[in-house]
Amino acid sequence: MFTVDKNAVPTPDIIKSAIEYNEKEEPLFNVLENYYNGRHPILDRKKIAKILKDNKIIVNHAEYITDLNTGYLLGDPVSYTTEDLTNVEALDPIIQEYREQDISDLDHEIGTDASVFGCSYEYVYSDEESNPRSAKIDPRNCVIVYDKSVAHKKLFAIMYGEKARIGSNYGWEDVVVVDNNRIYNYSEDLKTVTSTDDHAFLQVPLVKYRNNARSRSDFYSVTTLIDAYNTLQSDRVNDKEQAVEAILILFGFRLTEDQKSDVKLNKTLFAPPKIEGTAAEYLQKTMQEADVDILRQKLSEDIHKISKTPNFSDESFAGNVSGVAMKFKLMCFDQNIKNKKRYYVKSLKERFKLYTNFLKIRSSILEIEMYNLRIVFNEALPQNDLETSQTLSNVSELIDDETALSQLSFIDNPKEVMEKKKIERAEAVTLMQSQFPADAPVTDESAN
Repeated sequence: MFTVDKNAVPTPDIIKSAIEYNEKEEPLFNVLENYYNGRHPILDRKKIAKILKDNKIIVNHAEYITDLNTGYLLGDPVSYTTEDLTNVEALDPIIQEYREQDISDLDHEIGTDASVFGCSYEYVYSDEESNPRSAKIDPRNCVIVYDKSVAHKKLFAIMYGEKARIGSNYGWEDVVVVDNNRIYNYSEDLKTVTSTDDHAFLQVPLVKYRNNARSRSDFYSVTTLIDAYNTLQSDRVNDKEQAVEAILILFGFRLTEDQKSDVKLNKTLFAPPKIEGTAAEYLQKTMQEADVDILRQKLSEDIHKISKTPNFSDESFAGNVSGVAMKFKLMCFDQNIKNKKRYYVKSLKERFKLYTNFLKIRSSILEIEMYNLRIVFNEALPQNDLETSQTLSNVSELIDDETALSQLSFIDNPKEVMEKKKIERAEAVTLMQSQFPADAPVTDESAN
């Protein structure tokens, strides 16, 4: 966190210091991005002897960890509700702006960046038609400046592009500074404000999403284990290939040049008649395949354990596992996701507030207090709906229908389902009344 005095303004020295502070993290960010994209250190390994096999196999656990965590948390769109039932309609304008730009896609991209880098940024701006819009900003190209108070309030944020040479010095392209009210564009040397503009968000429109308390990547702590796994798998294939091309040792006789070529090309050897003292065999090391596979399994277990990410290909995740047993297996993963939620909720509320501020000025909309805003994550995990329905049946006298329906994974909108059921029952009653009208005369046949 880059902090300055609470009365500080974005001077060239402060902007430069903030950018240089952020650039210290860039090497780590580049490494983490390479892991996610499958560019692992094994690719740079070089064998000393050219005749040795040098396969470079990558099993991309980093991608698996990030995609599983992000998909579970943000695979389904985030829902917004309010505890202030008298002001529910105040949600509609914000939700409409979110829908128009498919903000759930942006949420997933932000979540992926936060999982890879440990943090991610969202810039909220006004487009050409004066609509509030959001864009993901690379954490290597932006930094937020906070004050030194206990609250660490945002003073302003800086977004910048590539480094640029300016004579014997350097600067940055496309430097933009945003504070609570204005947007400033700076020259590459930071000495000149080239243009300014007002914005209507009433606070710094750059939102930081933290992945956890330390802003660490989901796979940061297992990179060495991933390297070890890649090395082990690569060397296993190397050993297999080198076994095929092992050295042939001849005892008691020699091969002609034609015979050598035949061995090399056709893998066949026509040896002389067997006499005492003659033999032919390959020189190769004995591979303890069982021991190697045990090591591979242990490395895989440690990767999933330390990253708190379950291995769903494991046999223990059977389709007939009870809900309670599944929860125990996923307890560490679930706790990690809950920690993520805490930080995501803060950032999503900050975004919601920015949109509210903007729309209040543009359209005079109603406002929802942030403490009344409820953000619901719809985790994408298989549910045992049969077991859940049996439990709900046992407590049906204690809970209302809407709460009960909300516990079933295949029901997205309990209120809508209840309304449809009410209409269906009314239609059934109407149909029954039409077939058996109350004023119909009673005959002997109907009485019987």
